[in-house]
Amino acid sequence: MKTETKQKPESGGLIGFISRQRGVIVLVTCFSLTLVMISVLFTITKGLIIEGYQERASAIAHLAASQLKDAQDENQLNTIKNSNPIISSISIIDASSMGNKLSIFEVDDDQGLRVIAYAPISNSEDAGAFLALEIKVENFGEIAKDKFMPFFVSALVFSLLITILVMVLAGALEIGTELKRDIEKQKQEMMSVVSHQLATPVSSMKWYTEMLLDGDIGKLSSEQKTHVKTIESVAENLTETVGLLMDATKLKAGSYRAERRPIDLDDLFRDVFHVIDPKAQIKGVVFTKKIQSDLPETMLDKRLVRMTLMNLLSNAIKYTPAGSKVHIEVEISDNKLKYVVRDEGCGIPEDEHDLIFSQLYRASNASNIHGNGLGLYVAKGAVEELGGKINFVSKENEGTEFHVEIPLS
Repeated sequence: MKTETKQKPESGGLIGFISRQRGVIVLVTCFSLTLVMISVLFTITKGLIIEGYQERASAIAHLAASQLKDAQDENQLNTIKNSNPIISSISIIDASSMGNKLSIFEVDDDQGLRVIAYAPISNSEDAGAFLALEIKVENFGEIAKDKFMPFFVSALVFSLLITILVMVLAGALEIGTELKRDIEKQKQEMMSVVSHQLATPVSSMKWYTEMLLDGDIGKLSSEQKTHVKTIESVAENLTETVGLLMDATKLKAGSYRAERRPIDLDDLFRDVFHVIDPKAQIKGVVFTKKIQSDLPETMLDKRLVRMTLMNLLSNAIKYTPAGSKVHIEVEISDNKLKYVVRDEGCGIPEDEHDLIFSQLYRASNASNIHGNGLGLYVAKGAVEELGGKINFVSKENEGTEFHVEIPLS
C-alpha cells in the first residue's frame, strides 16, 4: 500500500522568512553593510585621532620655537624635550631642506603613530632655521580602539535595529504578496468553477425558453409570452456574463493562445454588427460605422478579434444613454488592423484611468448601470494576446474613445 508524503509547509512570519533564501540574502546584505559602516567609522576615528596629535605636535613646536633663543644651544633643546614627555626627539633643520612641509605623520601597525611638526625659529640669529619636533605614540592602535569602542557599540546597535526593521518589513511584504497571490488564485478558481457550473444550466434555460416561445410544447398566451421573453432576456444576460467569466479565467490562466488562420475581415465585422445592431436599437442608441471598403483576407485569430470587438461595442452601448451615438471606424494601415470605438457615455473619471482595465473593476460613476467589470479586462487581454495594443482617451460625462491596433501576419 502506498503512503502519501505530505510536503511540510513553510513556516510563516519573520522566522519563516529568515529561514528562506530571500531572508538569508537580506541578512547577508545587512551584515555586509554593517561591516562596511564599521570600517568607515573606524577609519574616520583614526583620522580624527591623528589630526588631534598633529595639531598638538604643531602647537608644541610653535610654542617651543618661540621660546628658543639660540638654535645651537643643546641644553635648551633638551629642556624643551624633557618638559614635554610626549616628545620623542627634537632637532634644528635648515629651511632649504624643509620644502612645503608643515606636518607629516606615519602609521605603522607594529611601531604605532609617528608625527613630525615643524615651526620657524623667529628669535634666533640663525635666520631660516626650523624646529623639527617628533611625537611617537607606540600604543596608537590601542588608543584608536578605545576611542572607537563607543562608536562600535552604537553602530552594532543601530545596525541590529535596522536589520530587524528591514527583516520585519521584508517579511511583511512577502507575506502580503503571498496572501495577494493566494487570494488571486482563489478568485480565479472560484470564477472558473462558477463559470463552468453555470454554463450548462444557463444554456438549458435559454434553450427551454426558445422552445416555449416557438410553441414547441404548446401555444402561449400573450401574457405568458411576455413573461417568457423576460426570462429569455435574463438568460441572455446570464449567458453573456458566463461567457465573460470563462474568457477572463482562460486569459488569466494563459489558456488562450492566438492561432492565426485565414479570415475574411468583411465577414468578421458583418457578423459582429449583426449582433450589435439589435442591442443598439433596443437601447435607443444610434450606432454608426465607417469601415474601409474591401477589407482584405488576413491571418488572425477570429475568436480573439471578435472577443475584443464585442466587448468594446457592447460596453459602449451599455454606458451610452438613449438618443446618443456610438461610432466605430475601421481601417488597415502600416500592416495593422486599426479601429476606434467612440461613445457619448458617462466617461471615465481621470483618477481611475489606471484601473479601468483591471479585472472586476467598474468606474465609480457607473454604479447605476448593470455591469460586471470584465468586458474591458477581456478586451485588453485578447488584444495583447494578438500582439496588439489598446489605449483610450476619456473625459467624465463626455464619453470615451478606445483605440486598438492589431498587427497583421
